[in-house]
Amino acid sequence: MATITYQFVVGQVIWYITDDCGIKEATVRKVEAEVLTSTTLTYTLQYTGEDSTVKVEGETKLFAELESGGSPDTGALAAYKALLEA
Repeated sequence: MATITYQFVVGQVIWYITDDCGIKEATVRKVEAEVLTSTTLTYTLQYTGEDSTVKVEGETKLFAELESGGSPDTGALAAYKALLEA
């Protein structure tokens, strides 16, 4: 039997680098895995302070911490900075 590993769980507060607004805090509402020739993970997120949800495919723009270990050189801030400089 295949094992699927994912980083974030339902109810977890995470940081998402959006395509249009920068970094947003969100809560994971649903995690779905689809396995065809490879595994595709889809997360349903609800932004903090908002009622609507958004679906995000993959984990490349999701982070457990805004700053890992209190450093702006790690976590979502560092990833966002790298995107801006690219």
